[in-house]
Amino acid sequence: MTTQAQKWIRFEEIESPSPKTKRWAVRNIRTGNLCGEIRWWGAWWKYCFFPADGHLYDTDCLRMIAGFIEDNKRTRK
Repeated sequence: MTTQAQKWIRFEEIESPSPKTKRWAVRNIRTGNLCGEIRWWGAWWKYCFFPADGHLYDTDCLRMIAGFIEDNKRTRK
């Protein structure tokens, strides 16, 4: 089943400066615009979402982003 958020955003892996961690661009499906990036934040020792300026998100999109991070945090361990 497709959630409402999956109709609007997608995740694509992008090049990371570190071989230990991954990075993903969060993009608007319809326009391809960059909504933000998911990358490792060493100070907190976890992946975090870094939204692009001027973007806002509803609860469905935020849940999808959080779920994506949860699903992929195992790749770091």
